Amino acid sequence: NIIVGHTSLPKIKGLYGNRIVLIDSSIKLGETGEILLIDKDQFSVGKVYVSLSPLISEESKVEDRKSLFNNLYGQEKVFINISTSTEDILNRYEKEKLATDGQVTITFGGEQLTFSAHLKPGGKTRRKICSNPPIKIDLNKVELENFNFLSDFDKLKVVFQCNDMKVMAQSIKIEKFIYDLHNIVTPYSHEAKLINAKTSSEKKYLNGLLLESREDLGLRTGITELEVSTISTDVIDREEYVKMCLFQYMIANTDWSARKMHNSKLYKKIQ
Repeated sequence: NIIVGHTSLPKIKGLYGNRIVLIDSSIKLGETGEILLIDKDQFSVGKVYVSLSPLISEESKVEDRKSLFNNLYGQEKVFINISTSTEDILNRYEKEKLATDGQVTITFGGEQLTFSAHLKPGGKTRRKICSNPPIKIDLNKVELENFNFLSDFDKLKVVFQCNDMKVMAQSIKIEKFIYDLHNIVTPYSHEAKLINAKTSSEKKYLNGLLLESREDLGLRTGITELEVSTISTDVIDREEYVKMCLFQYMIANTDWSARKMHNSKLYKKIQ
């Protein structure tokens, strides 16, 4: 067995049938922490004034798993630190159309998780006018599963404030408000989480949005994406189509077409 410390977690966790046990349970962050007791090859965990309970390996808790985004969306504060610079991500993609390898560290609720990731820039228009373009993050599936998250939901997208100006820090909050309004009028809308995020290019954290992926949207609402290249808008649910048009107007986006599937996706309800 391998016993590992250093990385703070909210509780002691066992992996791979408890062959690897992570024991740093955040006592250095002011929490009470936990203890690991090994007695005749039996692993137990306990807290102050609480009786011991068996240590259950994480991969055995399949029924408790949810997506990483779903977990982060319910947190009060989320900090995302991308180890690679914005310039390196942009240059690699613009020259070779390839993702840049890096690490993403996510801090929330006294817990800090670090993932290997492939990083790409998003938002063609924002790339041209913003010093901080959106970053698409493709996380390592095995690492997600090891941290007891659903491994198929490995996509995250961080939308940074456009630049370091205070007005842009406020603008990203207004954009979050528009997503919230869309969530009120229809469940078939992407959720957005206001976060603090930075790449290695930045000296301090910036305001940003963590956007719900298509996969997370489908899991939450019971819809699935249709693979079509063009469609008549007459066959789309009229009420939902109008709500989507209102959302595009609210975020001042004119570069889309539902008929040609340009910067838009079509979904159907799973029966």
